Amino acid sequence: STDLVKNLFYKRHGRYPNTGKAQEIVSAIAQGREYFNAAAEAGLLVRPVLQYYGALSLSRGLILLLSPNLRETALPQAHGLSSNGWGEHLSNKRPGELSIAVTKGTFLTLMEHTGNFEMPWVFTGPYPDRLILARSHPTESLIDIRFTFEDVLSRTPELREIFEKTFNKSASNYLSFLFSIHDVHTDIDIFPGVHGLPDEEILRQQLTIPIGTEIRHTYQHNFVHTMGHYNYRLPHPTDSSWLECLPQFENVSETHSALIVPFQNDMRISKLGRYFLLAFFLGTLSRYHPTYWLGIMQGRQNGDFIMPAIREVMSIIQENYCSLIINELEGQT
Repeated sequence: STDLVKNLFYKRHGRYPNTGKAQEIVSAIAQGREYFNAAAEAGLLVRPVLQYYGALSLSRGLILLLSPNLRETALPQAHGLSSNGWGEHLSNKRPGELSIAVTKGTFLTLMEHTGNFEMPWVFTGPYPDRLILARSHPTESLIDIRFTFEDVLSRTPELREIFEKTFNKSASNYLSFLFSIHDVHTDIDIFPGVHGLPDEEILRQQLTIPIGTEIRHTYQHNFVHTMGHYNYRLPHPTDSSWLECLPQFENVSETHSALIVPFQNDMRISKLGRYFLLAFFLGTLSRYHPTYWLGIMQGRQNGDFIMPAIREVMSIIQENYCSLIINELEGQT
């Protein structure tokens, strides 16, 4: 409702928006919800398109609420993502190599206005006490950066198992357990995926684990069941915030988290941003390459090995995108 939006706006900015601004926010959010409602009932040929436009509308509403002065007429008209060379990768049966580049538009504006922000927790003493960590990742280097479909799939914890089965390799996110002693150190445990534990040197490189930091293989854990895992300890620096030395991670259960390997150029993208990218990939593929898309969905297209992963992407977007936006609107991220 308009009154609810006005209260959320006041909570963010210390003043109420005028009715016109509030109605613009409400309209964008309502439109996004209708797109998602329609997607839930739609066939596979058009569902990703509806989901993407739902994500786009919800994101535009969120941007309007987060900006004290921006109005609907000044919102970016461009999506902020460009796709080139898709025909070649589809012809060569390599859908995971489809790539997009960040340009000026809604995606970049969304990342800037949300601060590419996350608020995960870590355990601390006495267990199971938790520390909630507010983390904002830089967005200055986002413009022109490229992501492949496989890049984003691999860094989505909800898709870890199906990614590893589909692509027959480890995902770029790892089931983990984090325990921090405030200004002293953080212990990080990494558990095996479908293909077991990753190579230690690959892990060190991916997560930028300091050379002098020992990575131990152990079968002991004080708090969770393990069949063998890696453990390493990160001492907290005294001359800067210790949060900066932690890898990106998000909570995936009441006990476990997922460490997320950075994209190229050490770029880290929030969960909301990664979901937006996934929605764009599928929306673009189904809208502009409908023959290929339908062939994948019907299991008659070379490259349809990726079909189970794509179906799971549609499922998590449908299930979670609206909730991610609501959490942002209410300041609960």
